[in-house]
This record gives sequence, C-alpha cells and structure tokens, in this order.
Amino acid sequence: MARLLLLHGDDEYSIDEAFEKAVASARAQPNAAFNTSDFDGSVASVSDVLSAAMSAPFLAEQRLIIVRGLASHLGRKGGGDTAKRATDQLLSALPDLPDSTTLVFLERGKLPDGSRLIRAMPSGSVQLFIPPKDASEWVLRQAKARGADIDRAAARAIASATQNDLRAASNELTKLIAYVAGTRPITEADVVLMTSYVSEASIFEMVDALGQGRSGPALRLMYRLLDQGHDFFSLFAMITRQFRLLLLVKEHFAAGGGRDVSGALGINSFVAEKLATQSRGYTLDQLERIYRRLLDADVQIKTGRIDPNLALDLLAAALAR
Repeated sequence: MARLLLLHGDDEYSIDEAFEKAVASARAQPNAAFNTSDFDGSVASVSDVLSAAMSAPFLAEQRLIIVRGLASHLGRKGGGDTAKRATDQLLSALPDLPDSTTLVFLERGKLPDGSRLIRAMPSGSVQLFIPPKDASEWVLRQAKARGADIDRAAARAIASATQNDLRAASNELTKLIAYVAGTRPITEADVVLMTSYVSEASIFEMVDALGQGRSGPALRLMYRLLDQGHDFFSLFAMITRQFRLLLLVKEHFAAGGGRDVSGALGINSFVAEKLATQSRGYTLDQLERIYRRLLDADVQIKTGRIDPNLALDLLAAALAR
C-alpha cells in the first residue's frame, strides 16, 4: 500500500517542518523532480491527483504526490453532491495506490473531527499541529538546537512579541543569534532592542502611566507609539485590551483564583506575569471605572463625536489624579 500522510492544524511552521522531514528521502532520490507532483486542492480535480498517484515512478523508487488544501476544499459549505462524489472517488482509491507512491495531504487549519479523509487514513498517518499557548519552551529548545545560549526571560519575551507564532519566533531568534554572534547569551534587553517587543513593553509602561494619573508621560508614550507606525485605532485597541486583561486578572484574584493566571485566562505566561504584577497597582473599582471610560471613548470616536487624537488627550487628562 502507498505511504499516506495527512498533516493539518493551525501551526504552519511545525507542519512545514514535519512535511520536509517526511519527504526528504523522496526528494533525495535520483530524478526526484520528474517524480514529484504538487497539486492545489482548490483547483485540481481528484481524477488528476489519482492519475499522478497511480503512475509508476520514472527511473526511481518513489513517486511523491503533494496535495494542498483538498480536504478543506471538498468539505466546504456549498460543495454539495459534486464534492461528495469527489470525496467518494478519492477515498475508494486510497487502498489501491501502488507501494511506490507517497501521498501527502497538507491542510492549513484543523480539519473537523468527523472528516471523512481523517477516518479513511491508516493508523498513525494523521498528524495534528496546534500552536502552543506559550512558545517560550520551544524558543529555548530551538536556541539550544542551533548552538545558541538564551536567557529564559528573553525566550518568553520572544514568545510574547510574536504571539506564539513559531515561524515569526524562529525568524526573530535567527536575527538575535546573528546579533550576539555567539559572544554571550541572548538577553531580554536584546529582544527589546531587536524586535517589535519594544512596542508591547511601551504599552505596559503607558498603561502604568495612565493608571497612575501621570498624563504627561502617558501621552508621550502614546505619541511615540504612533510615530513608530501604529495607527490610532490599533493603539486604542491595545490600550483597551490591556485594561480589559488587567480587569480580568483582578477579578480572577478577587474571586480567589490561584497564581496560574496564564492557565485560567488562556494567555501567554510572560504576559500573565506582567499583568499580575501590574494589577496590584489598581483596585477593582478603579479598573472598572477606567474600562467604562475607554468603552465610552470608543463609541464617541467611532460615531465621529470626537477627534481620535483629542480622545487620547482627554483620556489621559481624565485619568490624571
């Protein structure tokens, strides 16, 4: 029977890693280019895919067939009887594919648990890749694998800066490894200097200034972020999100919640620790009042009742003590 493999999920970086490992032998064989077919499943027909999969390899031992997005395309809403017939055709042919064929299905996104293709695949041939909630341990392992030293705080900062996107985290790590050039461990200060983490650090600093009523420093940080390329609406959304998270953290502790803020609220552990520390500077009433003010300002801005930049100035002034 042919070698079958289905890789799916939202962690595209890990999918690509698993794919490259799985097809390495097929790509290393003589005449590999003549024995590789790569199909876009949203365009190619099942008949075309099966025709290639049934073909004998040319002066080689394996034939590699790659099919991207076919299962999600066939399972889409509105596919109707046509998609069902195509799925039936595919699934009925899988057991009869020649041993010389390696057929890999790549799906960007998690397929439904009831997917017919998943159920038809042989045991052990389906791999699901879900992005980690906290990529800091992954960053530490990657750094070690690449022969680099990195502080745990720096790894957590990279995970936070990249929102646990492993591809982005890998790119940032590559840049940081080149920056320190093996002379010392990568530190959190390096991450602040070399990545977009500086924007998030500024958000924390700005929220502190707002909450403490220091309108001057708060406004300077706001406009610095705008000068760095953040548009007003993304900046205002970040401020609102930050206070919403602070309110959730404060409510978590007020209700007797434990120290595992990350697990309770489903947020990055690096961010959770900073939020827990920052929340100590507020009462629950203060956070509720600030959050209501932000929501009122959001309505006024979106209805055109106030200029966006003036809204920032008024917000900072209103929170001043």
